[in-house]
Amino acid sequence: MDRRQQGFSLIELMVVIAIIAIVGAIAIPRIIGLQKGAQMSAAVADLRAISSAEETYRKSQFQYGNIAALVAQKMIDQAWRNDMVRNGYKFTEIAVAGSYMVKAVAFTADGSATNPDPDLKSFVLLDGNIYKGATTHVNANVTSEATVISSCAASPPTLVAVAQQ
Repeated sequence: MDRRQQGFSLIELMVVIAIIAIVGAIAIPRIIGLQKGAQMSAAVADLRAISSAEETYRKSQFQYGNIAALVAQKMIDQAWRNDMVRNGYKFTEIAVAGSYMVKAVAFTADGSATNPDPDLKSFVLLDGNIYKGATTHVNANVTSEATVISSCAASPPTLVAVAQQ
């Protein structure tokens, strides 16, 4: 009798499923890491856009503006507002005399502050400089780069970017 094999054997199917599971176990964490990196890059890009708009506003109005003023002058996206959650970050403006500061704090996907993602770093924009990991203790008492750094003595912030002027 001549029997022809049709289809795949159970062992062949199990080997293919095992290979797919191994590739998935390696690839999924990397994809998630890339997504978080993209969220952090988007937050820095948003802070750079705000910094550029602040400098443009100062040149025309001889003072820095708040987010509402930048939106009114159409210097940033019309969807912006204070305490806005965007790309996993909550952007909060802090009043600083003669300067500007915006915090970008990592939030959960649903925008709640109860359980921020520990893998996402938070940022502070102060006078065109963007600091990573400086938002925990930053408030209205922070008025300069030195106070941003000294307010986080336990884990000093890292300068990420300097706005071009």
